[in-house]
Amino acid sequence: MQEELDSDTEAAVVAERATEAITREAKRLTEVIELLQDIPLDSKARVLLKELRDLFRDEPDGKVLIFTEFRETQDMLADLIRDQGWGCNAFHGQLKPEEKDAAVEACRRGDGPQILVSTEAGGEGRNLQFIHLLINYDLPWNPMKIEQRIGRVDRKGQNHPVWVFNFHVQGTIESRILDVLEMRINLFENSIGGLEPILGNVESSIRKAMKQSEKEREKAIIQLGKRTQKDIDKARQAETKMQDFVLDSRSDYSARISQIAKGRPSPVSPSEFERLLIQLLKSVGTYIGAETEGTRMIHFHPPFSEEGRTLLNGIEDRYVCFNPLVDSERAEYFGFGHPIVDALVKRVVSDRPDGAAAIRAISPERVPGVRPGWQFNWRLTTGGRLPKEYITPVFIGDDGEPDEKLAEHLLLASREFAPETARMDSTAVAGEIDAAHTLSQQFIAEERDARRRELSEDAEGRYSVERKRIERLYDNKEKAARDKIATSEQTLQRLEASDEENERRVIPVWQANVRRDQAELAHIHEDRERALRELDETRRPDVTSSLLAVARIEVG
Repeated sequence: MQEELDSDTEAAVVAERATEAITREAKRLTEVIELLQDIPLDSKARVLLKELRDLFRDEPDGKVLIFTEFRETQDMLADLIRDQGWGCNAFHGQLKPEEKDAAVEACRRGDGPQILVSTEAGGEGRNLQFIHLLINYDLPWNPMKIEQRIGRVDRKGQNHPVWVFNFHVQGTIESRILDVLEMRINLFENSIGGLEPILGNVESSIRKAMKQSEKEREKAIIQLGKRTQKDIDKARQAETKMQDFVLDSRSDYSARISQIAKGRPSPVSPSEFERLLIQLLKSVGTYIGAETEGTRMIHFHPPFSEEGRTLLNGIEDRYVCFNPLVDSERAEYFGFGHPIVDALVKRVVSDRPDGAAAIRAISPERVPGVRPGWQFNWRLTTGGRLPKEYITPVFIGDDGEPDEKLAEHLLLASREFAPETARMDSTAVAGEIDAAHTLSQQFIAEERDARRRELSEDAEGRYSVERKRIERLYDNKEKAARDKIATSEQTLQRLEASDEENERRVIPVWQANVRRDQAELAHIHEDRERALRELDETRRPDVTSSLLAVARIEVG
């Protein structure tokens, strides 16, 4: 700038003015710091202690996991919590492994209220499912980090509903970020494990918005929320689930546990489920160590360590277990629903064309009652509020008769990794498949119609209840938003009527607050309309079918 001035005198004047401005700014900052230092306890920490007291009245032996972004905040919270007489342990990345283990164990074994205050290190690789109460005291701007935090406690084998509490100061950027995470991404209601490519840039977009003026920043945050929601909706609509009938969704471990609880055996044994997961890991060259008390040490290698960098979060060595009932704080449960396992499944099935054919020889010892015929495995996809997919097997014997029981047995037999195959001239049976295929289509059409009727009856019964819930929810949100607008407008009117210079200086801030509150109300209106449109679509659930695989069955 000095080179553009005509003389040294002008440069000196500018420098003097700049020095004066810096001095005034430094003085104002010093005053603000002194005011902050005079605050004995900030409102956020005060509310935290109040909520913890209420919580421990209901759960005297409750265990709580509190996440914070900064070590300084962690130390401050730990001191406040210990002053209340509650058990408190800190967990952070600078601790030695044995110190981390001791902190977790103290929280797990301690009597009375126990609180584990953790930095982001607690979101990496630890099994903390003995805790079901999680507080995000500081919210990171990266949705994947929040997903990892929740994943420490909300995992297969968790015996309690998981409660997630998010702390934020109203009217701050933290509040706006929470709005994007909660309203647009539905982060605290849905798993986002498969949305890394979309959500990976959210944090950088937020940081860019922070560098803009207040007006432009608010506009950028709103646009980010709408754009992210649109991308997520597209991704979820386009997402296809497992395309190979071996990976029948009904073999999900959560379903298996439910069956055990009801006293019914699962068609998939734990050893078979473990073999499947080991095969998935081996398919990407993963090192798998020996089993010790139900856990294994694994190490990811390229190419997956590069492809799944976001998923792995830099942690290539992990302790894992394939049984959710294994009691180990250091081991992650690997099963369907875990982001890494889902990514491995997607990687395997994406390399295969939709649909497959085989000729198989099945012995009567392996499948009692087996006879020659055709096995068709169909995928039924149901619409509605909770879309689902089912694998429906259809067996058509050479006599033209369907056999539902045999179809189920053959589907279960197909889960093994080394199926028996028969050698025969496929052209000899090519003429028979058309008739069998037509019969299977008729069978699956009846199944499709039955499911459609069942869904329609269920959807109609839920519609009125769900609509009332949505209307009540958004009525409350709109009332709260209007109250905020009224409060902001009253403050603005008072400032505009004031003759005090200090008060009039903040008029632009409150003008921006009014605009922000009005935009928030408009945002709530949009969300209400979207929720009602989505609800209306559930009144007309559709069921579609597609053929996944066909096999010629011979007795051998």
